[in-house]
Amino acid sequence: MKRHLAIAFICTLFCLNLVFLVGFVYAEIRINEVELNPEGTDSGNEWIELYSSNNVEMTNWEIKNKDLESYLFNASFLGYYKLIIEKSGILTNDNQIISLYNGTNKISFTTNLSDSENNNKTWQYCSGEWLFRQGTPGAENNCTAASTSQNNQTNQTTNTNNTTNTNTNTPDEIRIELDWQDEDILAGEEFELEVSVFNLENYDYDLKIWIEEDGQTISERYDENSEEWKSGYYYLEEFFEGTGDKKKEVLIRLDEDNKDFNGDTRIYVKLRKGSTNILDYDKKIEILEPKETNVEINSFEGTSSSTLGPITGEVIKLSSQSEKSTTVSAKAENSIIYKSKNEYIKEYIGYAFAFVCVIIIILLLIKGV
Repeated sequence: MKRHLAIAFICTLFCLNLVFLVGFVYAEIRINEVELNPEGTDSGNEWIELYSSNNVEMTNWEIKNKDLESYLFNASFLGYYKLIIEKSGILTNDNQIISLYNGTNKISFTTNLSDSENNNKTWQYCSGEWLFRQGTPGAENNCTAASTSQNNQTNQTTNTNNTTNTNTNTPDEIRIELDWQDEDILAGEEFELEVSVFNLENYDYDLKIWIEEDGQTISERYDENSEEWKSGYYYLEEFFEGTGDKKKEVLIRLDEDNKDFNGDTRIYVKLRKGSTNILDYDKKIEILEPKETNVEINSFEGTSSSTLGPITGEVIKLSSQSEKSTTVSAKAENSIIYKSKNEYIKEYIGYAFAFVCVIIIILLLIKGV
């Protein structure tokens, strides 16, 4: 009896240790802060801050940019870790997407980032958004300041509206609207959006318009001036000119990597005057599955109807749409940005093994009795 109890006790300790080790291996990890353009010389001073909620051991992990150029590193830490990127060309200042890889598994990634300011401002992850704020290496991100800024902006807008109502000499604020035919917004096809702006002043205005999913730009827009398709990251220069209310159409499509995407997401618009951004706008948009092509069978050349049987005129569907890929929400402050299948296995294998151990222990105790 004592021997069986001893074996059961040892098994219990082993199972608990294994569960602990699995939890150690599986940590919530994300890219937390990025410095693309530090003050002074960029080379050797660019850095990426990683965050992990648990102790984590990184061996031969990689940082990759949008061109899949990689930087190999090793690290062991808990909390914040400032990774100096000593290899040039990884963190460029314009239109950069940074990804964190463990082998072939993409663990975390950023949205499109650009930094033209040669100072200590950085891109920081704040509850699913990337905000450009004063750098906070080794500390909690400057997300509160972002909220305060947004509140101030709201208060300023409210004050402006109140002033407009009481002062007829104050010009109306510039605003923007988007409109489209819902049935025309199809995955894999081009669609036209109507952009209306109101109360413009006598300037030239640039327009930036893009569709975003999980923090990544997934669309392209057509530039009539250059007659080419470009990523939604880029502005359409001098899209609106002159004063008053304007209305123009812009042609949009999903980019090659996301052409099969369908479902609810959001479309974003920025309006700038010179180098100054003056208006941000976003709206929900639903990307529909492409329309099915229907063909009515009338005859088959060289084949008699007696061989095929009677022709019924039924419709055959020639195309189908794959199911929308599962996405992982990045809204939680301390959530992992991306989980691979292997990581889900790591997350739950400890629980499964612990369950097996409990069954073994119960059987040993029963046998000892």
